[in-house]
Amino acid sequence: MSVQFGVLHFDGSPVDQQYIGKVQSVIAPYGPDGGRAYINNSIGVLYGAFETTKESHRETQPYVSASRVVTTWDGRLDNREELIGLLEGNVGDEPTDVAIVAASYERWGAHCFHRLIGDWAVSIWDPRDQTLILGKDFLGSRQLYYSLETNRVTWCSVLDPLAVCVNRAPSLNEEYIAGWLWSYPALHLTPYVGIQSVPASTCVLIRHGVPRVQNHWAFDPESITVYHDDQAYEEHFRTVFFESVRRRLRSDTPVLAELSGGMDSSSIVCVGDLLMAQGRSPARRLDTISYYDDQEASWNEFPFFTIVEQRRERAGFHLDVGRNGGLASLDCKNMIAVPGYDQRGIEVEKERVVCFKSNGNRILLSGVGGDEFMGGVPSPVPELADLLTAGRLGQFGSQLKKWSLVKKRSAVHLLKETLAMASPWQALPVSHNNEMPRWLRREFINRNRAAFTADRRNFRPWRMRPSFQSGLMTLDVLRAQIGTPCLPWLGIYDTTYPYLDRDLVAFSLSSPCDQLLRPGQRRSLMRRALKCIVPSEILNRKRKAFVSRRPLVCIASEWKAIEALIKNSRLADLGFVDIASYYEGFAEASKGVSRDLLFLLRALKLEVWLNNILECGFATPKSDEMLIHRSRTLSDAVTGASRLKEIHLS
Repeated sequence: MSVQFGVLHFDGSPVDQQYIGKVQSVIAPYGPDGGRAYINNSIGVLYGAFETTKESHRETQPYVSASRVVTTWDGRLDNREELIGLLEGNVGDEPTDVAIVAASYERWGAHCFHRLIGDWAVSIWDPRDQTLILGKDFLGSRQLYYSLETNRVTWCSVLDPLAVCVNRAPSLNEEYIAGWLWSYPALHLTPYVGIQSVPASTCVLIRHGVPRVQNHWAFDPESITVYHDDQAYEEHFRTVFFESVRRRLRSDTPVLAELSGGMDSSSIVCVGDLLMAQGRSPARRLDTISYYDDQEASWNEFPFFTIVEQRRERAGFHLDVGRNGGLASLDCKNMIAVPGYDQRGIEVEKERVVCFKSNGNRILLSGVGGDEFMGGVPSPVPELADLLTAGRLGQFGSQLKKWSLVKKRSAVHLLKETLAMASPWQALPVSHNNEMPRWLRREFINRNRAAFTADRRNFRPWRMRPSFQSGLMTLDVLRAQIGTPCLPWLGIYDTTYPYLDRDLVAFSLSSPCDQLLRPGQRRSLMRRALKCIVPSEILNRKRKAFVSRRPLVCIASEWKAIEALIKNSRLADLGFVDIASYYEGFAEASKGVSRDLLFLLRALKLEVWLNNILECGFATPKSDEMLIHRSRTLSDAVTGASRLKEIHLS
């Protein structure tokens, strides 16, 4: 991920060179291949390069066109050849991605963004009409943030300089924290008041200090893929899936792929090998990294990912997460701008970086999204809701009966769930668990009701298929899930998601549900389409079990450190959780009771992060009043005494 930064003064005052120097030192780790600056009176733009393709070595950014438009680009442009043809050769013989993007803007203006396929974030300063444009692709895997003040706007593809290089510590955004505790925050939010994130599929146009957000891409709800036989669907899937993997193998260094024992990652690796054997991939080599835990009887992936390794006659990098895994680091000393940075544990992340460096990898292929869009989630409700709203009652009754038998659930219960999805009025919680954690304070929940309730996108089953709308909700959750940046002090690499390719997602959303998933046949289309490509042991494997034992074991083994953290809970100090039931929840988990476990783990990461940023004076609570209330002290939780204590958060 290359890094881009900019500052624009609306009043025409010159850019502070000292400020620019401070920012350069903060973003330097994100641009290990060097950087350049463009400074012209009231505007300053910085770029730090992280090169992954042969064309990127020839890029000069910030890119200044003949019309003085300044473009910075972080991304991979997948439809280069198509755009070069549409631009009628006005980009030279061997154009870079940023040159093609700049020429596209010159040709189509802000309407160019829907034409750009790939993973990208772009900023464009057009001095002709004094407009700044910030845009992101449909998925939003590349970040782009901005802070709009009275006399200036700053933007960056990493959050750090917008929060660190300021005169006053930013205030914490309570709505963001609420979203993090429940599921994921809304796409436009950051942890800090006054700093926004450019949402996926949108561009933000800022002219004379006035922002305007507009969508540049949306999936067509009227698009429905209809073929007369299964073979046509299978061929279509192979075409878009192969192309998705090929796009992400565009690299002049060896590519690294996560390889588990499941179908998603195994399919990526097997298709990647086939593309290389056919000479259709620019990457020289495809390496693999696999995670296993032989202490988990239901989740030892070693026997399964080695099947793929035997097929390709090459072993990958093996990482024992049982030995190096655990919880988020409880004592992080490095400044981290966002929570959730430590998804697998610091020790695991360090070993991943060792793998990258030893192989010379800069790109990681992830199987995230396969479950959600390829029929890996065995829920019949979207299909049943489609049939019901379409008035196909005979087929609805037949499928309801089949699914009832397969799922071993009464038809009445499935019907109730189907009616709930088909209803345009019912709001669904973000989480699959409808019961909120008992330790969240009611006042906190009421203040942030929107964060705890999913936007049903104004469900209109008479206009859009419920399965289509459900897919869009799933996509939003995935967009938020993959938005956490990596740690520059450990290592920089680009993570990309073949199952979240724009064309592949469009195919999934437009395909009949009974192609992707059938009664008793999870991933029906994938299994049929890849039966001669992926080992049969993987294709026919039963669904992998969900693992919860490891976190419980870690909570028990690290209970003293966790207890000390909870005694001085920042979430309780801020009035977000009730300390009594909060402590009780962790105490139960330390004894092997898994109620609210996922929510507790998310809260634990927040506690570590809040400690980190508040103790170093990096941020302040949202309220200007520093006197805040704690519902009950820890001694109340332990002894049952009722006291109310006011504390001062330093």
